[in-house]
Amino acid sequence: MQQELKAAREWPKKAAREWTTVLLDRIKDRSARIGVLGLGLAGLFQAYELASQGFEVVGYDIDAGRVAAVGEARSPVSDVPSDELRRLVTGGRLRPTCNPNHLADREIILISVPTTVTPDGDPRVADVKVAAETVAAHVQAGPLVVVKSTGYPGMTEEVVGLVLARRFGEPGHGFHLAFVPERGDAGNRTLASSGSLPKIISGASPLCRELAAALYADAGGPLHLASSIAVAEAVKLHENVFRFVNIAYANEMANLCRRAGIDPFEVVTLAATKPFGFMPFWPGAGVGGMYLPVNAAYWLWTARRYGCPAGIVESAIGQNRSLPIRVAAQVVERLASGGERPDGPRVALLGLGYKKGSGDTRNSPSIRVGEILTLLGLDVVGMDPYVPAGQDGLPFEIREWDPAYLETVDLAVLLTDHPEFAYETLRPFIDKLLDVRGLSRTWPKETARIETQGGVATCGY
Repeated sequence: MQQELKAAREWPKKAAREWTTVLLDRIKDRSARIGVLGLGLAGLFQAYELASQGFEVVGYDIDAGRVAAVGEARSPVSDVPSDELRRLVTGGRLRPTCNPNHLADREIILISVPTTVTPDGDPRVADVKVAAETVAAHVQAGPLVVVKSTGYPGMTEEVVGLVLARRFGEPGHGFHLAFVPERGDAGNRTLASSGSLPKIISGASPLCRELAAALYADAGGPLHLASSIAVAEAVKLHENVFRFVNIAYANEMANLCRRAGIDPFEVVTLAATKPFGFMPFWPGAGVGGMYLPVNAAYWLWTARRYGCPAGIVESAIGQNRSLPIRVAAQVVERLASGGERPDGPRVALLGLGYKKGSGDTRNSPSIRVGEILTLLGLDVVGMDPYVPAGQDGLPFEIREWDPAYLETVDLAVLLTDHPEFAYETLRPFIDKLLDVRGLSRTWPKETARIETQGGVATCGY
């Protein structure tokens, strides 16, 4: 009897090991069938990357417009070129769909849906839970589920793991659960195409982690194994909160320099000559993107969950939230120093994407600056080479990037350091330029002086 009970207990482990061996072989020969839930910035790139490696991928999203765009090879993501997307779609390697039934035969599932925060700063992971429920309802066999969505330490196992365990059994036996944090750099096409980014691999069990490592073994970058999923989740938050806090300090420093008549961009440039113990962070209009503002809130929430003080992060959140207000105040101050139009000053915001080379406007401080200036009664228009004109839902107009339009404005505010905002392009408008990013410091010297966030500074060093 004891031997029978022992055999019964060992059977799930034996079955899990056998299935792991089969799935490992299918990963190695690229015959494993993959489903990606979420075709946003990170999810579509994941689907594109795996399909490019030879896997057959189904991309599932509830946004019919996004699915249609991918199906027609009109890439909504700058890091996924439309011509390469067309090759994968027409070749049958990548099939976008709104029908969850198409996930039924998937052996590997990647969850790459948004995580946000509530107005009170608490984690909002409802989309992750819905994704897990979709997998539980439609995937037939116990899959390898890799969570890519960023969450607080514990989210993967507390949310995804619990939902799937009710359907498939214990993680590591009835199904496999892993967390591999996203490390994309929006707008960095060279990095995105090189596949050189190191990846952090974690799993709910050694078998789970082994499968996840096999999936990313040929992705191009080195793999680093985390001892647990919670460690990998904390790594992701720490990477981004580190940047968030340093950006807050860079702008706090810039505000002090402005009061003292010092150029903060020169301060950072010279400090960066130190070959150790320093990393340059540059002043700007604030923090944007899907991850940094959300991840800082997740870190603070986690600290409160465990009764741990996190005053530095809390202060940085307040500092970064105030930056668009400070920039708007600089705009008003600059306009007040010159003549205003009788019908109200017209201001052009140059750069709506939150970072260089990207049209990603999620949580963009440039958008917030435009909203504040509009509330103050200014005539605001936004222009960005990477953001299409005519977007709805904003209180100000978005036009196609056209330098000639700057002839009609009273002030042009350089908010994002896109390469298109070059000296040769903006030279005729130097006398009406407010440079928040310090881009003009690299330009040839002019008789005109350009006002920067740190005060009034001549062009060049």
